[in-house]
Amino acid sequence: MSSQKTIDTILTIGCGNVTLSRVRPAQLQLYEEGVLRRAAYLDILPRCPLDFEKDNLKDFGSDYIPIDSDGILPLEKLAQQGYLGPHVLALVCPPTRFHVLYAKQLLGTGCRIAVEKPLTQDQVAAESLLFFDEVVFPIGHQLFKDEMLKFLLQVKEGEEL
Repeated sequence: MSSQKTIDTILTIGCGNVTLSRVRPAQLQLYEEGVLRRAAYLDILPRCPLDFEKDNLKDFGSDYIPIDSDGILPLEKLAQQGYLGPHVLALVCPPTRFHVLYAKQLLGTGCRIAVEKPLTQDQVAAESLLFFDEVVFPIGHQLFKDEMLKFLLQVKEGEEL
């Protein structure tokens, strides 16, 4: 039997297109299935780009927490609000240049950390995370980008490329 606590909270860093079009809808589905209890979204944008009220899910806890332009995660605030610990999956979804920065800040918080690929363009930075393979997991997201979805649709329809 696993000693890890069940994940019921997702912390998503980065509110770009992949988060808006794929991550948030998937999280809402997980909530409706009774798997997910709450979610928080972080970005350097001063205001939340997500429309929580449109989702019309009063029991689903959703918070937006801005990140200062210095790129330092508000870990104390996240801990106070229950967004750190073994019950949390942290999704690192900002532009590639910030992946390692945010993943390293989350080390030691108890969260499991999923980082979009490409992880980084710096081999030394990528290798520095190898020692944390039990808490840091690379995930693919390229198939959800608009250009790739358009390409896949063309292939599916048998169009000339």
